[in-house]
Amino acid sequence: MWDGITCQVIHNNDLSSSFTVITAVRQGCLLSSIIFSLVVDWVLNQTIDQPRGLRWTFTKTLEDLDFVDDIGLLSHYFKHIQETSQRLSTVALQIGLEISTQKPKSIRVNTATNTLIQMAEQHIEDVESFTYLGSIISKTGGNEENIKSKIVKVRHVFITLKPVWNNRNILSKTKLTIFNSNVKSVFLYGSETWKHTKPLDSKLPSLCEHLPSTNPPY
Repeated sequence: MWDGITCQVIHNNDLSSSFTVITAVRQGCLLSSIIFSLVVDWVLNQTIDQPRGLRWTFTKTLEDLDFVDDIGLLSHYFKHIQETSQRLSTVALQIGLEISTQKPKSIRVNTATNTLIQMAEQHIEDVESFTYLGSIISKTGGNEENIKSKIVKVRHVFITLKPVWNNRNILSKTKLTIFNSNVKSVFLYGSETWKHTKPLDSKLPSLCEHLPSTNPPY
């Protein structure tokens, strides 16, 4: 659709000479996200050529977790995750996608293997926890670290909006709407995925003591 298009760049009020765009699509084009999703889906289909993931049902395995350009590979065995990681890098490179070896992280649970995973001849950092889609994933499998992190974020947002809370020209109803949409939502984002346990439910009230008042000054 965009074959043969040309562009110019404005710098210091000067217009550059025209140049031909030979890769990608026009900025803002709706096809961009669709094409990217198709490409990533193809890469994963070519990468996972045989079951190596976590046993999900009696006949199925969970191989990966994907959202936009975030990919999480899963496996019970080091050998399998090593093979899948290396294959992902190789297949992606075939279509011009180079995976940065500085960004991927690995986390292992209940394993005695300490050998680092390799991708594109580089070792992937092994960590105790990492952030995925705005939530903290830790090897303990709990939510306490994630909740504490959210409390810190809530406090920051609440303090940032202090001029709004102290402004007497803003209606209390408006302040309450801002509080619910900009403050409370930060803490509750992703809460539907939290794993509820008795220890966590008992600690949640004490953790929430560090939250700002649920009733902002009106």
